[in-house]
Amino acid sequence: LWNEGYQLKDTSILSKVLADDWVAFTPDGRVVTKKQLFDAVPNNPEAWLGFNDFSIYVFGDTAITKGRLTAHHTDGEIRQQRFMRVYARRNQEWKAVAAQVIPLVEK
Repeated sequence: LWNEGYQLKDTSILSKVLADDWVAFTPDGRVVTKKQLFDAVPNNPEAWLGFNDFSIYVFGDTAITKGRLTAHHTDGEIRQQRFMRVYARRNQEWKAVAAQVIPLVEK
């Protein structure tokens, strides 16, 4: 659902996945809240998003996912990043509680 909501820029889908206290950590050290993300998502540049190298690890009521996102922007730019997401089972539902994003830089 997270990937679908992000691709479609649909915060109603994302709200089903992200906990109210969700936060993300960006490469420049900023902390992004759920509200800040929802304010920004509709303004994301048009791009086809491909998610791959996806792995899931479950530890009781905690789960960690990791993967790679490749964004093919309509202006021809291609950006890649690695991500890690942390989920917690709350009231029998899995909710994302944290994420970290690291851009991949070509050498």
